[in-house]
Amino acid sequence: MDLSQEQCQRLVENLPDSVLVVDESGAILYEDPSVQRVTGYILRDDIEQNLFEHVHPSDRQTVRNIFTETSGSDDAGTVSAEFRYRRGDGSWIWLEARRSTQMATILGGYVVSMSEITATKEREERLEQTTTRLELAIQGANIGVWDWDMTTDEVEYNDQWAEMLGHTLDEIDPHLRAWETRVHPNDLDDVKAALDAHIRQRTEYYDTEHRMRTADGGWKWVRDVGKITERDTDDDPIRAVGIHLDVDESRQYQRELEQKTSELEELTSQLERQYQTLFEEAPVMAVVTRAENGRPVIEDCNTGFADTLEVDKERLTGTELAEYYTPDSQEALLDDGGYKRSLEGEFTREPRELIATDGEVIETLLRAVPRRDASDEIVGTVAMYIDVTEREEVKRANERLEEFVSIVSHDLRNPLNVATGHLELAQDTCESPHLDAIEQAHSRMTTLIEDLLRLARQGEAVSNTKVADLAPVVETCWETVETGDASLVIEADRTVVANASRLKQLFENLIRNAVEHGGDDVTVAVGGLDDGFYIEDDGPGISDDDRESVFEPGYSTHAEGTGFGLSIVQRIAEAHGWDIRVTSGTEGGARFEVAGVESAESTL
Repeated sequence: MDLSQEQCQRLVENLPDSVLVVDESGAILYEDPSVQRVTGYILRDDIEQNLFEHVHPSDRQTVRNIFTETSGSDDAGTVSAEFRYRRGDGSWIWLEARRSTQMATILGGYVVSMSEITATKEREERLEQTTTRLELAIQGANIGVWDWDMTTDEVEYNDQWAEMLGHTLDEIDPHLRAWETRVHPNDLDDVKAALDAHIRQRTEYYDTEHRMRTADGGWKWVRDVGKITERDTDDDPIRAVGIHLDVDESRQYQRELEQKTSELEELTSQLERQYQTLFEEAPVMAVVTRAENGRPVIEDCNTGFADTLEVDKERLTGTELAEYYTPDSQEALLDDGGYKRSLEGEFTREPRELIATDGEVIETLLRAVPRRDASDEIVGTVAMYIDVTEREEVKRANERLEEFVSIVSHDLRNPLNVATGHLELAQDTCESPHLDAIEQAHSRMTTLIEDLLRLARQGEAVSNTKVADLAPVVETCWETVETGDASLVIEADRTVVANASRLKQLFENLIRNAVEHGGDDVTVAVGGLDDGFYIEDDGPGISDDDRESVFEPGYSTHAEGTGFGLSIVQRIAEAHGWDIRVTSGTEGGARFEVAGVESAESTL
């Protein structure tokens, strides 16, 4: 049945797509109303419009070729093209056009049906961008990807999966066995157990770390993460996808970290053991306290402290330190702020009296410093007690001896002076050989008295003295002591008669004192005196108030000092029969002068 042109037009207008009729050149002969809505153009009789003119320049030739190559074909059918089309407002939309290969003679041209596919194209473009980005991310992150058909065990691997193991993709069999045969035998059971748990839906993901054999026969740690993405109606798995991540370096780092941690723990334990040994074997009594309401509580103590007090260490722990002080020392500790000053780091050296279980009073010199926890908060103190009971007893005995000798010498001198006076009168009035004998006896008595005083005040003298050049001794001591960036200047050289070992100890202590109090960049100078030598520095110096105390045992203004260095210096000097004093240096620092030193020249 032949259709009229009007019937054909009504048929075209009722089609679901927009319809055009164009001739061989693309001129638009007819368009239904929906075309105007889609394109924004209104076909006017007085203006000729061409389909190709509105096609995007990049698509125009392709569309023209497709539509013209089949014009006039004897075979009935359609050709199609996708292209961008400019709307009346200048914007671009995507169209899919299908054109008949045979001319509809009744309409005078070719029928073109068009549908807008802009949204579809935009989705495709976004999907393509996402896919491209994902592929770039996978390549950049060196992620191996696998896609497993669980019904056939065929697996699609990507290039990175193969390269991670040192292979090319062509060398990898696209089958599950390519993975399974490369898993380390010791890891395979755990891996299969994890996979089975995921297949049975006990876990949301399959996630393991295991070793895989590489192309060179070695082993590499990988993290294998996957998920079943498709199941059949019986809930059996059909497809799973996943990734491989190279975690070999992190595993190596983890092993090294574990080794370092183990070594550090061993070193820490060793240091703790060494600290405990030093703490226990220290030649002083040591106590660790914690502050509770401003009062010291014993947290730990060494055996020396416990044995001195004759109390078990376990009984001492947790008790207040003040319990073992005499009343006067308790007052100094608590009421006079001794413990508070030790917490603030302002405590230097003070006498304290401890009471043993049997009531014996132990005289000590105390040095206390603040103790901090891991967060650097002050939580207590470390206190060190030096038992000076014997020293104090010796000191008191010496004082009594000095007093006794002075009394004896006084009692001897008075009658001796009287006898000497009478002898002088007798010598003026008469001559007798007996008077000379008496004078000699008086002289001998005077000498004996002076020797008695000297012996009581001098103490034990050193022995094995030799002639020593001062400069080499000082230079050797300088190399022995930690001097940092400090400088040494020997301003004069001379020889002295001394015990070599004790002379070296004297200079080491004086150099160490200069560096500790003057800083690493201090300059230390050594020079000669008329009857001795001096050593001085350009540090902060010693105040007048402290000069009388610096030689006392245990005295120190340095936070880490023991307070015995200068006391030892004084003892060495005294043992040689030398005098030592402290004064200000030429640059304002501390200057120690040692006088009464015998030189090599004086022994000739």
